Amino acid sequence: MASPRIVFLNGSPSAGRTTIARALHRHLDEPFWYLSLDDFRAGYLEAHWRLRTPRLFPRVLDGWERSLRELALAGNELIAETIITPDTARGYTDLFGEFTVYFIGIRCPLKIAQEREADRSDRIDRMDRMDRMDRMDRMDRMDLDTPEFYAVHAHSGYDLEIDSSVISPDTAAARIIELLKSQPSPSAFGRLAR
Repeated sequence: MASPRIVFLNGSPSAGRTTIARALHRHLDEPFWYLSLDDFRAGYLEAHWRLRTPRLFPRVLDGWERSLRELALAGNELIAETIITPDTARGYTDLFGEFTVYFIGIRCPLKIAQEREADRSDRIDRMDRMDRMDRMDRMDRMDLDTPEFYAVHAHSGYDLEIDSSVISPDTAAARIIELLKSQPSPSAFGRLAR
């Protein structure tokens, strides 16, 4: 049996990953499993998140990543949103290196990400991080301790890059589907592993 395909949409918060993932999920003819990390974290009540229980998010993230691997091992093809930075790359390549992974970069300008973030009602303490990113941008430096905007793209490249500020989610989905049809052996995730 061929390796299940995994589509990783990698980008900062509010870059457009979820919107593009949902469009891709709708437009694919073949069955791909998709459940966002935000959907997965809804297993806890919002009150639990507001308590800031130590290590709650890292535990949920770890469980989500391992559940994705188990779904792929069972033969399911997947769409997943990721924030893979140099610090987290090894964990992802260890978990998913044996699968056919399409590594898609989702970008938008910082100002647009900040505007999208401000419009969201499902975030807790996120705007302060976006403000820190703005200060970093003005200082014109990369800070790998802030993966949401800079470090998320600090690696060896993608099979496809999408700027969500200039194309629609449906157009982005069409480009990803074309990549799935035309490139049976993606290479970016393998380069990340090396």
